[in-house]
Amino acid sequence: MAEYKTIKGFKTQSYAADPAADQWAAATWTAGGDISRATRGPGGGGTNTAGLMVGGTDSPNAAPAQTGTEEYNGSTWAAGNACNNAMWGMASCGSQTAFNKFAGYSGTARSVASEEYDGTSWTTITNYPQTTSDCHGCGTQTASLIFGGMVGPGPGASAPSFLTVTNSWTGSAYVAEGSMNTGRYLHGGTGTETAGLCIAGQNYPPGTKIKNVEEYNGTSWTEVTDIPTTASSMTAGGTQTAGIYAGGDTTGAPDVAAVTAYSYDGTTWTSVADMPAGKYQAGATKQATNTDMVFFGGTSGGPPADTTSSTTFELSAPTSFSKLNEGQIWYNTTGNALKYTGRATGAWASGGALNTGRRQIASSVMAPSSGMLGAGGTTPGVTANTETYDGTSWTEVYNINTARRNAGGCGTVNTAVVIAGGQTNGTPTITAICELYNGTSWTEVNNLNAGKTGMSPGGAGSSTAGLLAGGLGPSNVDQTESWDGTCWTELNNLNTAKESVAQFGTQTASLVAGGWSTTYLGETETWNGTSWTEVNNLNTARGWATGGGSTTAGIVFGGTTGTATAVTEKWDGTSWTEVADMATARETMGGGGSQVAALGFGGDPGHVATTEEWDESLTVKTVTVS
Repeated sequence: MAEYKTIKGFKTQSYAADPAADQWAAATWTAGGDISRATRGPGGGGTNTAGLMVGGTDSPNAAPAQTGTEEYNGSTWAAGNACNNAMWGMASCGSQTAFNKFAGYSGTARSVASEEYDGTSWTTITNYPQTTSDCHGCGTQTASLIFGGMVGPGPGASAPSFLTVTNSWTGSAYVAEGSMNTGRYLHGGTGTETAGLCIAGQNYPPGTKIKNVEEYNGTSWTEVTDIPTTASSMTAGGTQTAGIYAGGDTTGAPDVAAVTAYSYDGTTWTSVADMPAGKYQAGATKQATNTDMVFFGGTSGGPPADTTSSTTFELSAPTSFSKLNEGQIWYNTTGNALKYTGRATGAWASGGALNTGRRQIASSVMAPSSGMLGAGGTTPGVTANTETYDGTSWTEVYNINTARRNAGGCGTVNTAVVIAGGQTNGTPTITAICELYNGTSWTEVNNLNAGKTGMSPGGAGSSTAGLLAGGLGPSNVDQTESWDGTCWTELNNLNTAKESVAQFGTQTASLVAGGWSTTYLGETETWNGTSWTEVNNLNTARGWATGGGSTTAGIVFGGTTGTATAVTEKWDGTSWTEVADMATARETMGGGGSQVAALGFGGDPGHVATTEEWDESLTVKTVTVS
């Protein structure tokens, strides 16, 4: 009899803690020593074993600011000498023994007063050149970067201004730096003077939360990947390529203090374990690494039930941990249980609704956890509306230049998306127009070789290596076109001319399933970079379905058999298997993703706005013996 190790390549081991998918899945929060006073909006710096907190306020409603200083040794806080200027909402930079605070709010007025700390006492330094509060900073005592903030009347007044201004501090003078692209206050800030990170915040009209992120390179700011959801008053630490933010004030009714935390590797945001309780306007040991931050003070709840806190939370993400692998078996010595990993039974769950309900939507092809884009469609009129999804909610962004429906898409929302073909307004006109989205705006680029519509809403590949197959133009077509980032090239045709297929994969390894020819089809064809090969059919023949994944692990869902269907099928590289249905039968929806994490949104009947999320992630299971 074959042994488990021979079959799976793993041996059964004993672990005190269950293996984790990655470093952040293994991260934990623990309670640290309380600070001596409840506070929000303090300055913070240092490391997890040599931290510093200064100032703040003990009320969420414009109370007088505090002067207290406290130092953290890794377990407890000890009082230091008070600062000279009571302040909260200031920019803070540096370590426990070499620290600066700039500007802020005294409780009655915004200020320019700035000070430095040498580990024992505070000394007033040159005033910050801009009267402001709720700005943020990063860097060291002699190489600081200060950015953003709010000016104008006090809290509750009607006409504040939100700053893009950036200044550096050399230890003796301020130097004007390049302005941010988006003015804001109550943002997160971390990094260094020449590699800063500015995270989300609020801007106009007052109270409008954003998710925009910018990086500073020592000369100018560049917009980069947004945080997963709109927020302000979060707490940030670490560096530009190994950063973290936690908590914040998220939009709700009323607004709520978030428990969520995310790490940043310079490109993408990754979810970290939730904090024990929600906090916004907390302080942090900003010079610590992103795997061992300390967060202190802050406000929990949401207006009008805000509660200012004295608690400290410590984050620890191990650098060494047991990696979770599918099919792994181990014995958990802490819980005295035999466990294993496997895929959760796949299921659909509700996601955030589109702002504009519609059908016949073109899509990006990325999984929902990394972001999705839906462009165009009918509402019932043909629309140019474009929205992006962050895993929780949809946000309206820049419209495509030409309103149309039934176009095809390639690419990812966090890099670039190409939308091609479709039917335009008025008397339906099939178009070859192609547009490229760069995260900010749409630009018309080289057309398809032939105008067509009725393609898969999300095709295959990226914005520089895409593939679209089939469609209607005006009769069913078998054409395949590849995109190299500049132009489209015709390649070998499908075996069957058809429209309304579901397509996914890459430019060199793609799959199309279903569609319409003279009837609804169950046909499946796979592409190897050169030609198409017919393989096993879908169990349910249909058109206008949506899919995602690869040629060895795919999923197709929804569509119509003459009537909208909720049927979902998985592809294992050889055959299709029916799995859990969508909650709502629908066709002509947008969507995409992978076999284990997919998204379907909008569609017919009814030009719906609802979104459904498919999840089949790895999970830890316990062996039970009866």
